[in-house]
Amino acid sequence: MIDPRSVAKVDVHFIKGGGRKQKMEPLSIKNFIQTASFFYYLQPYFLQKKIIHASDSTSLLEQTFQYLRQKNSIFEQYESIFQQERSVPFEKIIYTASELNTTAGGKVSEFKINKEIQYKPLQSVFSSLFGQEHRSLFYPLKPLSFENIFPVQKVEQRVDVLMEQFLNELKTLTSDQQIISLMEKYFCSVSSFQSREISLYDEMKTTAAISISFYDQIKNGDLTETDLNRFQHTDKPSFILIQGDVSGIQSFIFNIPSKGAAKSLKGRSVYVSLLSEVIARYILRELSLPFSNLLYNGGGNFFILAPYESKTQFEQARLRVLKTLMKVHKGEIYFALESVVLKPTDFHHFADKWQEVINKTNQLKKRKWSELGLESSYERIFGPLDQGSHEENVCKVCGSFASRYSVIPSEDEEDKYICTLCHSFVELTNELKNANYIVFQSNWSSDKKKVYQEIFHDLGYHISFHQKKRATLQSNENEEFWYKLNDTNFLADQCTGFHFGAYQLPTSKGNVATFEDLSKRSIEIKNEEQIGDPKIAHIKLDVDNLGSLFGMGIGKERSIAKISALSRMLHLYFGGYINYLIQEKRWTNELYVVFSGGDDTYIVGSWPKVFDFAKEFYSKFQEFTGYNPFVTFSAGINVFHYTYPIIRAAEITESSLDHAKSGESKETQSDHLPPSKNKISFLGEVFNWDEYEKVKSIKEILYKMVQRYGRNVLFKVEKSTHGFKNILHDSLEGRFRHVKFWRLAYYLREIKEDYRKAEKKGFPEHMLQEDLADQLIEQYRNIVIHNLFKPRNKDKIYQIMIIPAAVKWAELATRKVKKEDYDE
Repeated sequence: MIDPRSVAKVDVHFIKGGGRKQKMEPLSIKNFIQTASFFYYLQPYFLQKKIIHASDSTSLLEQTFQYLRQKNSIFEQYESIFQQERSVPFEKIIYTASELNTTAGGKVSEFKINKEIQYKPLQSVFSSLFGQEHRSLFYPLKPLSFENIFPVQKVEQRVDVLMEQFLNELKTLTSDQQIISLMEKYFCSVSSFQSREISLYDEMKTTAAISISFYDQIKNGDLTETDLNRFQHTDKPSFILIQGDVSGIQSFIFNIPSKGAAKSLKGRSVYVSLLSEVIARYILRELSLPFSNLLYNGGGNFFILAPYESKTQFEQARLRVLKTLMKVHKGEIYFALESVVLKPTDFHHFADKWQEVINKTNQLKKRKWSELGLESSYERIFGPLDQGSHEENVCKVCGSFASRYSVIPSEDEEDKYICTLCHSFVELTNELKNANYIVFQSNWSSDKKKVYQEIFHDLGYHISFHQKKRATLQSNENEEFWYKLNDTNFLADQCTGFHFGAYQLPTSKGNVATFEDLSKRSIEIKNEEQIGDPKIAHIKLDVDNLGSLFGMGIGKERSIAKISALSRMLHLYFGGYINYLIQEKRWTNELYVVFSGGDDTYIVGSWPKVFDFAKEFYSKFQEFTGYNPFVTFSAGINVFHYTYPIIRAAEITESSLDHAKSGESKETQSDHLPPSKNKISFLGEVFNWDEYEKVKSIKEILYKMVQRYGRNVLFKVEKSTHGFKNILHDSLEGRFRHVKFWRLAYYLREIKEDYRKAEKKGFPEHMLQEDLADQLIEQYRNIVIHNLFKPRNKDKIYQIMIIPAAVKWAELATRKVKKEDYDE
């Protein structure tokens, strides 16, 4: 999921062959408006520092660019725009756009740039969702990095240091394409002037998108400067909101043989995300829109704000995209592209229009390819995919015949074949394993077919990944733009920007680790024995009640900037922070991130690390969202042998996630709050996250018991569940009868007896100091106390199956590895 900065560079100079008297290209002017919209929000600071002056005969906008030209020569290209476009009221356009941008709940904002405006730390947009305003949390006023994305209660409010750093980096720009990345880096932690919960960067970017749409309407004669004065109150169709959403992801990614799946699984996943990138860029190019109009791009879907007049061009672009997809994938992957019309008054409740276009896109998915016209495209949609072939010419990965793709011998097995498309996914996976940069090339044309780049080339783009940055461009014809992966210090390498995404993969002997390799990494060496079940775990997780989050969660202040900010923050966590966490915990060689971005994640890995990841990722998400009890995610985890069919494992894991989200809840919620989910399906049982933590605590005790007494002790502990069931029920009713704990001890009497016998067997002193049976009973007691004194029903522990689940976990951890575990 490359963000909006990575759209192909547009010509920001004069028409070819022209001089200063030649007419400017429309996209050159739109780039200027985009840049002007960003720096419009820095004018209060420039006024305070007396860099520009309100009383000067020159406009604030012209003064701003005069100052910028002194800082960096790249701004000289905009000088002629002021001279040649005097009839365009640029400042009025941006001012009106800024007001419309922050219009929400029917309230019209009154806002004017002045030197009294203060730059303050951004307040967490999550902590106040669903009316949760009991605590205010803020982000440090620092450049964007993964160390700074967690809100805290108190921060220093001085912005001077941040501004100084920004202006120093501004001097090092070599292209105006780097401006958006630089703005995000420095101003995503600063609050906007209209709302403490919207970053200044998000307000800058959405103001630019609106301003550019205004400009198109003015040039088309549909809008005058007089109209801008009353624009917020008009019901005239003025914009369209476009959504693109890919369909058929799970089948395409996972429907491959388990043997060798790790070689191409990641490549297939990244291909789908890149497909979304390329289609978004293609639409922007066809509609002559710059980067800022891409409001959001992540998780296989995107949103674009465009002028109403571009509706016809959008429909034509959609037709081209669908025909290209049908040609390359024969209907296996579908991209739903839909739009809704926006009036200025719709910005009062922008979230409603956001949801409306999502609903229209979802409806379109139920009648796939109908946009092509069933009569004219009947053969293409319903005809045969290929002409068939001999069995030996069938791809052993995807099942394609040689008549559809060229089939070549597999590198690993001489008697099996792989088609060129599947082979290209293997090559992409290999590119990704140590990638530090993603390269975007435009104006691309190629005769090379039947590889994953085919559709990209047909739309005029090429994307590649690299470990090291080249010093020079390969070609002047195909413009190259380098983006640094998961590192915001992009100007140090003179990259165009930065990009968040989970790309790095576990390795083995320099190659991508296989699922068999990951299963072996579930094993520990204890006393020269291999301990631990050699299996892998699959986990899928996604945010609960996402629709409610963007609806009732936001409340009345449902502006375009707030919707954009919330979307960006979710992708920052799932698309960016996940990489930082995995590296920080040193899980890189145990976790294979199939995909992560937008609001969901799918990982395959050694089961001990997957179990640990689930809780750690959830705990950090709570911190990231300001501990808002209504902003949560649910997860499904299952354990499989590494040879288990990958498509079936994915289906079971998806079903487990659904089970976690739809499991019966004993918690009550208000009509104004979303249903409580916030669960994890773990080894076939659904738990809340407090229960999952208890499962882990009990497992630690059981692990020690097995080391001392042998695995037979696990059966005895599981019997204790029967005694604990009534105690747990009493605690949920607010009752506590101590005598029942004595009865529980009865079920554990054999463990207690083993402990006494151990004193005579010469166990080490540190082992004798631990009464593990008492520790286990103490865990049960803590559960009861937790239920008796927790104020919210949603935090109580209901699941009696925490003990059997802990037993299963201990069984996985203590199993001795046998030779036949890896026999073919």
